[in-house]
Amino acid sequence: MIDLHHISTLVYHPKSMTYVLSFYTMFHLTHNYQLFLRLSPSLDPKLVSFLPSSSPPSSTPFTNLINHPSPAQTPSSIYASAPLHTLRPERPAILVSSTSWTADEDFSILLEALSKYEKEARLLAKNVAHRLPKVLCIVTGKGPLREYYMGEVLEMEEREGWEYVRCRSLWLEPEDYPLLLGAADLGVSLHSSSSALDLPMKIVDMFGCGLPVLALDFKWCATFQRKCFRSFNLVSV
Repeated sequence: MIDLHHISTLVYHPKSMTYVLSFYTMFHLTHNYQLFLRLSPSLDPKLVSFLPSSSPPSSTPFTNLINHPSPAQTPSSIYASAPLHTLRPERPAILVSSTSWTADEDFSILLEALSKYEKEARLLAKNVAHRLPKVLCIVTGKGPLREYYMGEVLEMEEREGWEYVRCRSLWLEPEDYPLLLGAADLGVSLHSSSSALDLPMKIVDMFGCGLPVLALDFKWCATFQRKCFRSFNLVSV
């Protein structure tokens, strides 16, 4: 059983710029906008009622296109005439997890956490000051247990009547994966290791995009903590 009250977020603080992967960077909102335009046709049609309404190409469920920015909004640069994009305040938070869908990663941990978030969001729905945002959990990757766990997700959504949470699996083109990480709000790693020696590259990818990561604790992570972080805590499940 996972206790959501004892989970801390991991934030990457490299000791030198040479440690940062140059390919994975924080992408401009324009890239987010273009990514969501491409992904929209491949999203589950059942998400239409969950996501904010949009009118491509002027908006996506996550971003708005400002067609005529004012001088105050437009930076003085060679990009001054380029359109601006903003995040929509009513957009759902994006949670991303990458998995190979094998027994090495216990996806049920994430399902349990999403279910608890749904219940907490309902309790706080009438409290404007503490209201929680909707969450769209996107899981990337292919593997043998994908169909099983995604079936479990859909069953939970229907059985528990989820209103604030959705979880969907997507297969992305290689060039779109770092864009999704750069657009997300939180990354999740369910990787565990019997040897405690292997390197979860998904965590490195997320850190390279400046994405906060929630990860399971094992020996290697403690070593990585000492070498690459100023401070963070891991959760043992």
